[in-house]
Amino acid sequence: MSPITKLWLSTAKTKDYMDSSGFHDLLAQILSHCSSYTNPESNPELPPMHAFFQSVDNPDLLLMVTGYPSQEMNNAADDTYAATFLPRMFQFVEHKWLKQLDVDVSLLPLGNDNLTLQFCDTPVDTATGQVIGGWDVWPETEQGIRMREAGKLEELRKIWVGIGKETGVDLTLAREVFHFRKVKAA
Repeated sequence: MSPITKLWLSTAKTKDYMDSSGFHDLLAQILSHCSSYTNPESNPELPPMHAFFQSVDNPDLLLMVTGYPSQEMNNAADDTYAATFLPRMFQFVEHKWLKQLDVDVSLLPLGNDNLTLQFCDTPVDTATGQVIGGWDVWPETEQGIRMREAGKLEELRKIWVGIGKETGVDLTLAREVFHFRKVKAA
């Protein structure tokens, strides 16, 4: 049982979605739900393990970062999340992609207001502490395999995902880069 981090990118259905109090309430409910699994005592000393970020370059993009101590805990949280929140979430956004890393989310800079996400063909040097990352393993999960077998997921090129603070990140190896600003975290 190793910790995992999931990254879900979605696209807004309307330009004013971030202005909606209903949407912000929904994000708060989702974060509360996710935290009920990872921080049931609401201990403020623990680092955030779940957050929403909006793209700086394209405000229509919303990134959800969430992490759990194990795949099993993620599956339990995801089952109730999907049943309870996805129908309402899909009133505001459309799914773009999902990535999963075998990385402890508590190591990520989710407490920062800004975040850089980069996709690379090879790992970036994490020894500097500027970037934390790992290979996208979602296609290899049980859910990814089921979707591929059902023809709902094409073969994906192997990708290394790096996450870092906005400043001081070396982006020279990046195939694709996203810059995000935090919306909410828990």
